[in-house]
Amino acid sequence: FARGNIASRTVNNAILVPTAAIVAKGEKSYIFTVEGAKAKQVQVTLGLVNGDLTQVTGIPADAKIVIYGQDALIDGSAVSEKEVKTASTEKSSSKSEAQG
Repeated sequence: FARGNIASRTVNNAILVPTAAIVAKGEKSYIFTVEGAKAKQVQVTLGLVNGDLTQVTGIPADAKIVIYGQDALIDGSAVSEKEVKTASTEKSSSKSEAQG
């Protein structure tokens, strides 16, 4: 008896974001990116899903994205960045969240 994983599809240089960061409005999907201390709503196209991560196109790979409170945001809302530790990397990273 043996177990294994088979990659049925691989996407090189894919941009993965936490699925929870995606905001659905009607049939469109958005991510809130951070520019300065303001949120910017950006339409994205969804791709493959792998656990809690979803592949997206429409944002740069180095974009800062809002991962908490984005459901209450509108374009131009004030946001703040906070340091968080991620379980998968054990490293500090920054997150952005809605203020209010």
